[in-house]
Amino acid sequence: MRAGDLLNAEVVDEDGRHLGKVHDLCVARPSDSSPWQLHAVVVGSTGLAHRFGYATGEVRGPAALTKAANWLIRRRQIIPWSRVISHGQGRITVRSSDRGREEP
Repeated sequence: MRAGDLLNAEVVDEDGRHLGKVHDLCVARPSDSSPWQLHAVVVGSTGLAHRFGYATGEVRGPAALTKAANWLIRRRQIIPWSRVISHGQGRITVRSSDRGREEP
């Protein structure tokens, strides 16, 4: 699997509810000798806010844009990869957060 296969993919829950599109990936490397592992996908309409630097606090102002960006950022979801049921062809299906096992 490649990052490009996941970025911009539509994310839906198992009931078919649209959750948004993937605009970022969270990866980690447990140790220097281990490979990178995908831990979560960042879903929502916050891609533009991230690209302009509002999500990291690097950019401040103008006030109207900051307020809009903060609203978008609050609506994002970080979905653990452990919730993914299936993926492929531009679509990712995830377990509903209120069903099955809870995430740590």
